[in-house]
Amino acid sequence: MCIDILQANEKDAQDIAKIHYSVWTTAYSGIVPDVYLQKMSLESSVNFWKKHIKDLKENNNGFVLIAKDKKHGVIGFASGGPERTHNFPSYQMELYGLYVLNDFQNKGVGTMLLNSFVKLLKQKSPDCTGCLVWVLKNNPYKKFYEKNKAVKLNFKKEISFIDNETSIAIAYGVNLMV
Repeated sequence: MCIDILQANEKDAQDIAKIHYSVWTTAYSGIVPDVYLQKMSLESSVNFWKKHIKDLKENNNGFVLIAKDKKHGVIGFASGGPERTHNFPSYQMELYGLYVLNDFQNKGVGTMLLNSFVKLLKQKSPDCTGCLVWVLKNNPYKKFYEKNKAVKLNFKKEISFIDNETSIAIAYGVNLMV
């Protein structure tokens, strides 16, 4: 497998949306309300990612990376920017999401994306000391962040879905000073 990690542009929104939709509708089944997953659509995901990529570039405050395999095309992505709650002075930036297609999981693609994300974050924001990532409490993939030296913080928040159903997310921190 020959993979390049590249900065995404608006033309990549379709591929990113397919991954986002695919991973959410499979990996989060039983973790988030089924009605929420059933209401997801590829079309709305494409529109979201086009706007998200454009906004991050225009504001110059974040980025989206893609993992592109020579044979299979885009197989994963990571997105991040400023920490959104403003409650964590030690974590100025946030990894909003990191997703890899099922067939390419456990092959190092996620780690490549995370390492590239951290490297680019350090280049773009040299004064940044930490990066936060929120992981749903029941998400088995939280072990990925633990294996990659993210530290579980003593902070939780409630995530609201459809029909007042909620889930708990746990904060993990990545120290950028190492």
